[in-house]
Amino acid sequence: MVQPDKKIAQVKVKSVKKKLKKKDFAAKVNREEIREGAADLGLELDEVIAHVLGSLVQVGEDLGL
Repeated sequence: MVQPDKKIAQVKVKSVKKKLKKKDFAAKVNREEIREGAADLGLELDEVIAHVLGSLVQVGEDLGL
């Protein structure tokens, strides 16, 4: 997901949503479960992705992202 010249902080919600449409990206991830989980939390998918990206930014350096 992160290109060699990018850091996780530069990844946009729009980019993740676009990648999720490709079946070969995170192939084993159940997209329906992600949508259902967002709905269960009362959040839009964009909000969940933004939250995950924000959390990854905080630990990105430790993870090499």
